[in-house]
Amino acid sequence: MVAASHAATAVVQGNRPARLADAAACTLLAGLALLAALTFRDYGLGWDDFTHAQYGDLLLKLYGSGLRDTRALSFVNLYYYGGGFDMASALVAKVLPFDLFETRRLVGAAVGLIGLAATWRVATEDNALRSGLPATPPPAPCPFRPIPFWPSHS
Repeated sequence: MVAASHAATAVVQGNRPARLADAAACTLLAGLALLAALTFRDYGLGWDDFTHAQYGDLLLKLYGSGLRDTRALSFVNLYYYGGGFDMASALVAKVLPFDLFETRRLVGAAVGLIGLAATWRVATEDNALRSGLPATPPPAPCPFRPIPFWPSHS
């Protein structure tokens, strides 16, 4: 959506280099989304996947009980880190037909793609054509991001 609105702005302004850079960035993001969709089932488990999955379930129980089930507030040490991703993954796993860990990889890919799109958008707005497209690809293959694009990340 953000990409489309920015691309539309470039078309209205008639700035050919900006339109080309926007098209390249959109193509890159679409390619990464396709890669994620084709590979999210092919990744193994990390050493803490079960723990994070349990924490996500405990957080859903915490909020589902009206804050009465407080087990999540003392679970391992994860209460220090926040559980937004774990809770979102547990919630999405209840509606998608994939198993919990495949869903966690898919949600991780979605979060990563949103981050890449936001990086492109902010860099484009901040510094026009000079930094928008070049800022987008560098984080994509990083094995430390929650994007399953790197075969050795787990």
